[in-house]
Amino acid sequence: MPEELVKVGDRVMAKYEENLVFSVAPPQARMAPDRVDSTVVTSQGNELPAGIAALEATKTWIIVATNIAANTITLGGTGGGQVPTGVAERKK
Repeated sequence: MPEELVKVGDRVMAKYEENLVFSVAPPQARMAPDRVDSTVVTSQGNELPAGIAALEATKTWIIVATNIAANTITLGGTGGGQVPTGVAERKK
């Protein structure tokens, strides 16, 4: 990278996003297979340094417990283990 493109004191903008989406279906429903996809793109040649990295994962879990008072569900994975998950209240 040519040194004149980046120098001490330059500002860097970074953005981080995270989304979690649940789809609930009955036990006999067909679900998407577990998968992980990722990609990385960077600037080329004499362009200012830039890049993006993205990761998307799909995982099927089973609801093993619900707690209405605490507004949580507990998910069990096919490989074992459990994950307690807070559920946002519906907006009225």
